[in-house]
Amino acid sequence: MRKPFTDIDGKAFEALITRVSEAKENNLALSPDDYQLLLDALLTLATTQTRLNLSNM
Repeated sequence: MRKPFTDIDGKAFEALITRVSEAKENNLALSPDDYQLLLDALLTLATTQTRLNLSNM
C-alpha cells in the first residue's frame, strides 16, 4: 500500500489538472503516471478528511 500522503508540486498538480481536463474534453485516456497521481491525490484527500473528522469528535 502506498503512503497516505503524497507530496505534489503545485505546478505539477496544475499540469495534471490540465491533462485531465483535456483528456475529458477529447475523450482520451490518461497515462499510467497520471492515473497514479490521481489515485495518490484521492488517497491523500480521503486520509485528510478522515483525520479531520476524527479530530472533530
